[in-house]
Amino acid sequence: MSLSKIIWDDINTVIFDMDGTLLDLHFDHQVWSHLLPAKLAKKNDIDILSAKKIIEDLLEQNKKTLNWYSLTYWSKALGLSLAGVENELDSLICLRNGAQPLLERLNQSGLTLTLATNAALKSMNRKLEITGIRKYFHHICNAHEIGYCKEEMPFWTKLSKDTECKFENTILIDDNLDVLETARICGIKNTFGIARPNSHHEEKKSSEFYLIENLDDIKPNED
Repeated sequence: MSLSKIIWDDINTVIFDMDGTLLDLHFDHQVWSHLLPAKLAKKNDIDILSAKKIIEDLLEQNKKTLNWYSLTYWSKALGLSLAGVENELDSLICLRNGAQPLLERLNQSGLTLTLATNAALKSMNRKLEITGIRKYFHHICNAHEIGYCKEEMPFWTKLSKDTECKFENTILIDDNLDVLETARICGIKNTFGIARPNSHHEEKKSSEFYLIENLDDIKPNED
């Protein structure tokens, strides 16, 4: 489904992901692909490629689990303070183009806005404070509080119950295609991805989901 086919009169709720959807994923990429491997290489006296391999192997082992997103897990696994590593680059935390005007438009339309994120609580709170977008959301659903990551169906069952959200009247926007697939199975038919989560990378492609190129294109109740 494309944006032009949304029947906004039928929509009550818009659920947003945070990293890569509202926020530029460039920050997270710099943390995980550059600064963290450099820190690990120095700590263990190994080369940078070996450090990246250690991180990549652990990422693969923990894919689609809460550990993948947990600062506590990674700090223990690598012997480094992940919160400290993120702090060093927090000047890179920023909204994607069009994110704030979009949140303002949707609020003015009377829609319920929900933030659904896998981010560690400490990371989420840091990003919400820096960007100032917490005020736009009626509900904030964090995977670490719910007990399941968004790639798991129980996350969406709990979100629906906690927020009294009716999935048939809901839009989900998330840059993670695995999350979109799980949410669609759970009953959210209006599911949209993001074409360029990281402003410094090439656009993604998907044959399953419509990928939004520009957040400014989302305009409720307009012909």
